[in-house]
Amino acid sequence: MRKLGKTYSQISKDIGIPKGTLSCWFSQCSWSQDIKNKNQAKNITISEERLKKLNDGRKFSLITRYKKAEIEATQEWEKYKKDPFFIAGLMLYWGEGDKSLNNHMVRISNADFGILKIFKMFLLKYCSVKEEKIRAWVLFYENLDETLLKERWGKELQLPFKNFYKSQLIHGRHKKRKLLYGVGNLIIGNKFLKVKILKWIDVASQEFSKRT
Repeated sequence: MRKLGKTYSQISKDIGIPKGTLSCWFSQCSWSQDIKNKNQAKNITISEERLKKLNDGRKFSLITRYKKAEIEATQEWEKYKKDPFFIAGLMLYWGEGDKSLNNHMVRISNADFGILKIFKMFLLKYCSVKEEKIRAWVLFYENLDETLLKERWGKELQLPFKNFYKSQLIHGRHKKRKLLYGVGNLIIGNKFLKVKILKWIDVASQEFSKRT
């Protein structure tokens, strides 16, 4: 059975001899080691094929999911396109948001409290985002107090302290105060939503260009 290429597990299962005993019997046989190497190589090939099939399945599933986001976006555009608040939030992201599909982050940055407040309301009203899922962080200069900045941004955006990531410090050449409250960032980790927002922007661009 061993010379036919059977593994210790297969032999043990078929005739009830423990794998430890089989290993003891065949450990000094060079031809048995060759069979072991062939079986290992075969298992690696099978594992690689299974992994490829799994990855292909995941890719197909993601493509299908993101296509669904684009379809939903096109349908919802017709519903919301005459709503000035929807257009305001969308234009803010068009101008200030992260538009790369290489990451899953919906992210917008600005030093103006009002801009991020409007975008937060846009997320809640049109994107079905739960408030506890919205995260924030602050980019600030070394002459500013991080804790006070987070408190101020938290108050303005009505987000609790726990929703803030660690702030990022800018070490500039000049120590004079440039932005009194630094730069606020709103973040939601949701690629489905990002695909949808970017599709809204694409549809808006096409429709607005027809009017010019």
